[in-house]
Amino acid sequence: MTKVRMAGTLEEALDRCAGSIGYAAMALVTGKSESHLRGCADPDQDGKNLTAYDAMLIEREVIRECGERPITEWLTKRGDLIEWQGPRVSIQDSPPGA
Repeated sequence: MTKVRMAGTLEEALDRCAGSIGYAAMALVTGKSESHLRGCADPDQDGKNLTAYDAMLIEREVIRECGERPITEWLTKRGDLIEWQGPRVSIQDSPPGA
């Protein structure tokens, strides 16, 4: 039986990638085992992490195969949840030679 992944999670994004290109293709582009990648997509398994580089490799393959961007969509949704706190800092360019 398929596990339910909560919408808007990395696990759901990876599951969508696997649905598009399969775990075998994900393993091929990352050099990681299929079982490791399945663990990264499993919401019940802790301790299995996916590097940003591996996520980029997977998404590049998904884009090439079907034009979707599930990991970018996850990051965009996650970015909307960030609340910035603390002082605001104005950043200005310095004139050359200053």
